[in-house]
Amino acid sequence: AMAYTVTTTRDARVTTPTLNAAGMRNLSLSFSYVCNGEEDADGIYDFGVVYYSINGGTTYDILRDGTNNILIFIGISTLTNFSIVLPPSVNGTANLKFLFRWLNDNSIGNNPPFAIDNVVVTGNFISVEAQANQPST
Repeated sequence: AMAYTVTTTRDARVTTPTLNAAGMRNLSLSFSYVCNGEEDADGIYDFGVVYYSINGGTTYDILRDGTNNILIFIGISTLTNFSIVLPPSVNGTANLKFLFRWLNDNSIGNNPPFAIDNVVVTGNFISVEAQANQPST
């Protein structure tokens, strides 16, 4: 069963293998998840976040929505599908990785923690002109 001990602080992380998106654009990330956690009027304490790396995991950037807000996964207790168009900076990278992170404090909380499944990255291959100044097909 998916559960966490609410009286123990955790910082759990899992990364994908390195993905080769060279020659691709319009990349999207999708996955199924649950993540209930802990939130009250004073803040968010137990939650999930997702990061991406374009250099094989040397550095990571936190995933943000279309209005530049950090995506925080919380309050979902049944399996839910999620999908997002990735920022243009990931287009064409040969060393793409994702990091899924669960953080919780040591007070109260609500199971389940951040659990993910069915991670898929999709995109379009960049087309090349077969003949100069002619649209590709």
